[in-house]
Amino acid sequence: MNWQALPYAGPLFLAAALGVVVAAVVQRRRDAPGSGALLLLVASGSLWAAAYGAAYLSAGMGAKLFWAKLAYTGATWTPFAWMIFAFVYTRRAGWLTRRTFLLLAFEPLLTIALLWTNQSHHLYWTRIAQPGAEHFPILSLGLWFWAHTVYSYVLLAVASWPLLRVLTHSLRLFRRQATVLLLVILVPWLANLLSLLPLTPVSWPDLTPYAFPIVELLLAWNLTRWHLLDVVPVARDLSVQGMSDGIVVIDRTARVVDVNPAAQRMLGWSSDELGQPVAELLLPDMMRAVRRAAGSDAGVEVLLGTPGEARHHELTLSPLRDRRGRPTGQLLALHDVEERHALLVAEQAARRAAEAAQARLAFLAEASRVLGSSLDYEVTLQRVARLAVPRLAEYCTVDLIHDDHSVSRLATAGREPAEAGWSAAVPLVARERQLGVLTLMRTDGGGDPGDEMLLAEELARRAALAIDNARLYREARAAVRVREDFVTTASHELKTPLTTIKGFTQLLNRQLRQVEGNPGRLPLTLERLTGEVARLEELVQGLLDLSRIQESRLALRPEQCDLTAIAHEAIERLQQSGAVACEQLALEATEPVAGVWDRFRLDQVITNLLSNAVKYSPAGSRISVAVRRLGEHAELAVRDAGIGIAPEEQPGLFEPFNRGVQARKLAPGTGLGLYIAAQIVRQHGGTIAVESAPGTGSTFVVQLPFTVAQGVSPTLDADPTVGSGAAVLR
Repeated sequence: MNWQALPYAGPLFLAAALGVVVAAVVQRRRDAPGSGALLLLVASGSLWAAAYGAAYLSAGMGAKLFWAKLAYTGATWTPFAWMIFAFVYTRRAGWLTRRTFLLLAFEPLLTIALLWTNQSHHLYWTRIAQPGAEHFPILSLGLWFWAHTVYSYVLLAVASWPLLRVLTHSLRLFRRQATVLLLVILVPWLANLLSLLPLTPVSWPDLTPYAFPIVELLLAWNLTRWHLLDVVPVARDLSVQGMSDGIVVIDRTARVVDVNPAAQRMLGWSSDELGQPVAELLLPDMMRAVRRAAGSDAGVEVLLGTPGEARHHELTLSPLRDRRGRPTGQLLALHDVEERHALLVAEQAARRAAEAAQARLAFLAEASRVLGSSLDYEVTLQRVARLAVPRLAEYCTVDLIHDDHSVSRLATAGREPAEAGWSAAVPLVARERQLGVLTLMRTDGGGDPGDEMLLAEELARRAALAIDNARLYREARAAVRVREDFVTTASHELKTPLTTIKGFTQLLNRQLRQVEGNPGRLPLTLERLTGEVARLEELVQGLLDLSRIQESRLALRPEQCDLTAIAHEAIERLQQSGAVACEQLALEATEPVAGVWDRFRLDQVITNLLSNAVKYSPAGSRISVAVRRLGEHAELAVRDAGIGIAPEEQPGLFEPFNRGVQARKLAPGTGLGLYIAAQIVRQHGGTIAVESAPGTGSTFVVQLPFTVAQGVSPTLDADPTVGSGAAVLR
């Protein structure tokens, strides 16, 4: 053992020992990308230094030469391991295919083979110069050594290029890592250049392994201080400086390995956060959002920024994989969606407003339905009050102001709250007159007070209209009752003197016939008086029937009777009265037409139709009455050759007190005959229609079921329908 060379060997053993420590640190990170190549680099460097030191301490040339070969074996793998590590560290391992890897490893394997068989070919060194006792064996280097040196320098240069890219295109943490790594390769590289260049004495040994203590210390510093292997540049091609979206790259150990300026601005970070666990950097709410995003294909919306300036962002988390599909980390992206969020909020607000408007319309429609369901406003207002609770309030009252200015409460719903958070007293106004007050109370504030007030005012307006309409209806009904009472009373009172006048007229007529001689104009005067009495009697009877119809008191007394016979009797009665010649009226009937009807009322219908035909037809013109069976109905038709009826006058023909323009010119009348006839026909369940045109006469057609329909409404109101020149009452 050559202990005199210990000063030369000591630094080399120290480098080897430091290499073992660094290798142990790297081994603990063996799952990190590039850890295997770095471990090979540290191991080959440590072998180089340890074997170099052992050569110094060896006494014989054979031992020195063995350790020298072993040292050069470690040196041979160093450039190869460095290139593999640099490409894996900078995420360019996709270039290192199996074929490329074998091609790169072929030269070191060949060099090692030539090194250990050099005595056969002398390509690595040509001769051995006798060293001093303290020196490493001095070799005269051969051709392959220089070829290997060039190859090694090329590998070192190629491996330095991606590190330079990291140095110029990455964040500060990765620039620091890359700087230290470049020093790791530059220090031994310069030492090797000094050893190979003819600038030192021939006897000076290789300086490269003496640089390894510095290399190991630099690696240890990079591993512990700048988190080499823990934090590596992952997917840096995505996190470009100009991106408006925030990009945070997280490695497999959940550490932040990259962040672009946009993400720094959004999260309030700086480059110092790189290398730290993401769970320690994000707030709990943000971490929960990250976990939700990790379990969902869709993004998660988060709020970032200081109070008052916070903006909505969409957070997405995507896995990162290398070219072989292996997971390398996760990419957290933050996209500013403030405008989209504002549009969404506006859309939601519009939707809520539309739904609220629809609900208000539905509420008002229901209120209108309830208010219109009855003209008894005491009942309907109570329903409206119940409808307002709980839609508008918890408590609702309706107070009404009477004509004597007294106030009474007509409706109450709900329970009066002890303390009202919102209340409204809305006046009930119709036709500029205040009818009452609608009061609403609620414990909480509820929705928009403005909207609630508008809804309350609209409800009050509709309730006021309902109250006003109900009052008007009551007043109208009272007026109608007064009118009907007057008509009934007047009709009854008129019948008494009419009966007396009629009796005295008949008595005078009989006495006049007994007088001998020339009575003068007295018979003519008496005849005219009799006609006027008949007209007045007809008017009184019509008013009585009209009153009964409007009060639904015109009851039918159906019995078995023959419509043909009823028509025959009406014609004979009209002929006997002398109002028409016998040959002018004709009955067209081939058989009896029997049914269950009110004989008296049907006679009234036929008489009215015949009287109108006679009244508005030229003297001597033919008037026919046709009676026949028509399926399930009996049909009666009265035809005349009179003045006819204009189409525009036909729709109102069966309304009370309605007479055409030509009819009013030709003959006096009440305008009640056709109305009463139509109501009688309708009460029998039948129909009446007219077919007419000016100058062509008129045909009135009555169709009756053979039996009075069961359940026919006793309310006899005209409902004429006109079409194609006919007015039909049903």
